[in-house]
Amino acid sequence: MDQNRLKELLDLGYLVLFTIGVTLTAGRLWGRVQEYRKAQDKIPWLLWRDVVLFTGLAIPFLFILFARASGIAPIIRDEVAWTVVTGTPPVLAVWFWFWVEQFSLRAPRRK
Repeated sequence: MDQNRLKELLDLGYLVLFTIGVTLTAGRLWGRVQEYRKAQDKIPWLLWRDVVLFTGLAIPFLFILFARASGIAPIIRDEVAWTVVTGTPPVLAVWFWFWVEQFSLRAPRRK
């Protein structure tokens, strides 16, 4: 096996493992939101923060995995729309995380 083929397999393996992990996490978090809704409880703010972050990470990686699996990745790789579709969700998710951490959560009061 040559070096390039090994690199491609490693890249694909990491992509698949990361995508599955982040997608399962996002799905589990959405499941917890549904549990709170069924119980008619208030959904904790930190749960929403986690839902937005992991969903924002899962979406583009699912697109990327689909593009690589279907063979269209070389065709769309240099398209502006592809960059926007795969770049916007994680950027928004990370900035939402920062906003929640910086402005929405209160630090514990010292006595």
